[in-house]
Amino acid sequence: MIDKDSLIMEECIEYSKRYSGLTKSNPKVGSALVDKNGDIVKISAHKSFGSKHAEIELLDEVQDLAKGGKIYLTLEPCSTTGKTPPCVDRLIDSGVKEVVIGLLDPNPNNYFGGTKKLIDAGIKVKLGVSAIKAAELIEDFIKSQQSDIPYIRAKLAMSMDGIIATKTGESQWITDETSRVAVHKLRSEVGAVMTGIGTVHSDDPTLNSRVGDVIAQPTRVILDSKLSIAHRSSIVKTAKDIDTVVFVNEDVEDERVKYFTNFGVKVIKVAKGEDGYLDIYQVLKTLKQMNIIDIMIEAGSTLLGTFKDRDLIDRYHIFLAPMIIGGSSSMRAVSGLGSSELSNIDRFLSYTYKKINNDIYIDGKQKDYIQEIVSKTYEVRDRLCLQD
Repeated sequence: MIDKDSLIMEECIEYSKRYSGLTKSNPKVGSALVDKNGDIVKISAHKSFGSKHAEIELLDEVQDLAKGGKIYLTLEPCSTTGKTPPCVDRLIDSGVKEVVIGLLDPNPNNYFGGTKKLIDAGIKVKLGVSAIKAAELIEDFIKSQQSDIPYIRAKLAMSMDGIIATKTGESQWITDETSRVAVHKLRSEVGAVMTGIGTVHSDDPTLNSRVGDVIAQPTRVILDSKLSIAHRSSIVKTAKDIDTVVFVNEDVEDERVKYFTNFGVKVIKVAKGEDGYLDIYQVLKTLKQMNIIDIMIEAGSTLLGTFKDRDLIDRYHIFLAPMIIGGSSSMRAVSGLGSSELSNIDRFLSYTYKKINNDIYIDGKQKDYIQEIVSKTYEVRDRLCLQD
């Protein structure tokens, strides 16, 4: 049976997800204060990039109620000065008696620093509570500490035989409305949505989130080597309202770049890759430098194939419609070079699936970035006896 500390930690995790897409290169963090009966007095989260961290937001709201109390944090408090002073100092000054922590900070500048300061200050610390779920919450941030490119998701909506368009190019709609709503929800949770110019020309997408009370819109990223996007496209027409970045080749004329800049489009020139198209790695590194650490690719088979062939995709969001389209001329979901041997193909490390109205949704992890920090958290917990 799940214990009370884990239940409260998981409430903090779920609460912090409300601000997915807003924290940018900062991790999503939840925090809560409980009373002597173990009931939540107040729950809070890190709400946006550059704003108060979760524990500071919480302490500002509860004031003196924190004295002698018990606080939960999905991620250990920071111990260094960045955009804000060290959060651990504020926790110590608050007079809190106990801090329950989900995960040690994967940032090497903060790793174990906040936890150690709490212990040295005589505050009881319980570490590693729901550590795996706390790590899954910030897997994009964890990767950002290990890599110079963002966490990369791929969204596919296709028939049971892997087709995304008929032989005549018809694709709207293979999956049903419920699946499309789920995609809009996913868009609101990532830092950016990426597609190729072919998809823009054929579908004229808006690539925004249009579900519920949307808190965040993803940055829209278009790969368009020749800057051939139409000024009447939905992307360009809404560029002053939604952050829009178009990556182009270095030889695109400056006057054409300026033309689209006037519409609110940010045009970035990058070098050509070995295949003659845009240098994908330079694109991804640039996005990471723009504080975008989580992107979702919504594109045609060519771009998805390029990412698949280069082993760049970390996670798949697959929406399967209960139909068989068939046809050798129909468009498959992923093209590219592919693999010649099944032994060279990596299966999903893990996956979940569920029925969404008439469709099936599969959330499959291709790569794992959390194992190391979770193991370190457990090792420190066991070594210092920070379990009770």
